[in-house]
Amino acid sequence: MTSKSIKREPSTYLVSAGDKPNQILKPIKGFASEPLVSLEEACQPLLGIIPRLKHYVNDAKKNSKNPANNLTQDESAAIRLYTMQWDSNLDDPHVSLYSHLNCILRQPDRKVLKPWFCYLKLFLTALAKLPPISGQNFWRGIRNEYTAKYIEDDETIWWGFSSCTKSLQVLKSDAFLGTTDKRSIFSIEIFDGRSVKDHSDFPEEEEVLLFPGTCLKVDAKLNPASDLHIIQLKSIHPHDELLESVLQDDPWTHKIVPGNTFWLLTQKYGCSLDEIIAANQDIDPLKLQVDQLVQLPSACRKPRTKIALDEHRSDQVCHTVFAGDTCERISEWYGCTIEDIMIANPDIQPTSIYPGQILRLPRTYRTANNTRD
Repeated sequence: MTSKSIKREPSTYLVSAGDKPNQILKPIKGFASEPLVSLEEACQPLLGIIPRLKHYVNDAKKNSKNPANNLTQDESAAIRLYTMQWDSNLDDPHVSLYSHLNCILRQPDRKVLKPWFCYLKLFLTALAKLPPISGQNFWRGIRNEYTAKYIEDDETIWWGFSSCTKSLQVLKSDAFLGTTDKRSIFSIEIFDGRSVKDHSDFPEEEEVLLFPGTCLKVDAKLNPASDLHIIQLKSIHPHDELLESVLQDDPWTHKIVPGNTFWLLTQKYGCSLDEIIAANQDIDPLKLQVDQLVQLPSACRKPRTKIALDEHRSDQVCHTVFAGDTCERISEWYGCTIEDIMIANPDIQPTSIYPGQILRLPRTYRTANNTRD
């Protein structure tokens, strides 16, 4: 029987109580130094932990040929394996791999994670290659009233991988949350999610994964009906690193640092602004956040050895182009010449600027003293 004939259990997927809001655990680390190996090798230490794992590993590999997003077959299969639902007739309540893994990630004793290190390295490397999602709202639910544990303005950490969906209709379907009985819905503004639709055993669910150690702030709580509670959450940057990065030397991504703009990245990596934007269609260029991961297009895999701009300058100031802006008008606002602006922005044509584009101001600029019409 293949995984396609099995219904996913909602209690451990989109509808799950999961993490305890006030649970404080040690960071998840130690796996990044593991070598990247095949899915079969990565799961070898888990064969005695998860029933029938070898069968599902073979199934995942067979269904992961020619994967999207430039992933290898093993990387894509690692994602598919996570999304697969084991036969729930077995006695173990944590029968599927994703349920086992998330249970372990929430354990205070981090030593129990060691058998998972090779799989975590492969799985997280695959997820990191997927286009990042930021600034969008997604949904997750719980089949009971859960709002008392979430207090407005409090911060909480979700230690497991958290599955969300863009489709509220999927969440409200009878297979998941339904529309009756007590239930709570999380509305989550994503900071750094990954859509696994193209690598999932259940692509119709439009699943988006949040990484372990996702830090969230409680923005609001609503009670639109007696049996329905809505908790509005926003992903925020954690105070400390909670999940070890597997991308420290990965040339396919760039981690945003203070002062970064897409234009600065074009200068560092030698590609165009349009190429950066096309590779990150789910990211708002005007709302970049520190430690956010940006995908690099194929045209700019290696950083330039010399760049005209220093991405770490604390005095860097940029101007966002609005409708009606011209280079002449911008130069008047900031007390510099058009030539100064062109020198600071060598890849931009002065007659072809467009709303939303970010221009770097030359060192000679002054504070804008004109009011917009």
